[in-house]
Amino acid sequence: MKRYFSWILVIVLALAAVAMGVLWQRALRDDSDMAALAQAAAGEAYIRFSDYQARGDDGDYWGGVAAFHTFQEAYACMEAGTGQAANRTFCSEVYGALLLSPEQGKAHMAEVLDAVALLAADVRDENGYLRLADLRNTLQEQ
Repeated sequence: MKRYFSWILVIVLALAAVAMGVLWQRALRDDSDMAALAQAAAGEAYIRFSDYQARGDDGDYWGGVAAFHTFQEAYACMEAGTGQAANRTFCSEVYGALLLSPEQGKAHMAEVLDAVALLAADVRDENGYLRLADLRNTLQEQ
């Protein structure tokens, strides 16, 4: 009887260890919190840039830039180790242009809104990052 009970205990402990390992690995790969933050920040950036375009208030522009920075950082955390370095580079370069050359960002607000609108709808939409790449090129040309 003791031998039978020992084997059952070993099997149960082995199954528990496997279950813990699976849960631990799933938690390591779970980026849903960062994706939600990136999506919310992209939505906030879109709202603030839209308000800037409608009213022309500098506070809305800078609020949009701050929200875009939050999006950029959350996206970098979300995509860490996935090989999406090009998308992170586009985000960083667009943020830098919006921050350091606000007159260019303001002049190309329609393109900014096009890119951010796609990302606000789906933070994983590659078309949004293609629009960011186009925007980056436009902002760097001037």
